[in-house]
Amino acid sequence: MLICIMIGESGLGKTRACEVYRNKYPNIEQVERVIKRVIYISLDTSTSLSQFRNTLYEELTGFPQSGRGKNSISLNTIISLLKDLETELILIDEAQHVLTASSNEHGRV
Repeated sequence: MLICIMIGESGLGKTRACEVYRNKYPNIEQVERVIKRVIYISLDTSTSLSQFRNTLYEELTGFPQSGRGKNSISLNTIISLLKDLETELILIDEAQHVLTASSNEHGRV
């Protein structure tokens, strides 16, 4: 797995670059399934790790993670969905918010 971190001053176009890349690789609609090669998620300052998992689950499935405990979406479920959808890249805009919120929520990352 390759991890790439894009950093830069505010206003340089990091978010726009993510949006352009996502639009260059749209979902592929097939008869019985959808291929989601690129997933784009933008986080806000209060996003916890469990909220991030729920947001990713919703982006992958198109369904909100409702009626379940906040920690019920497992990493195995996410990985399985990513494989099934043939996802090649997840773009996480403002990813530092998960680390900050998780650190504040639990006193550690």
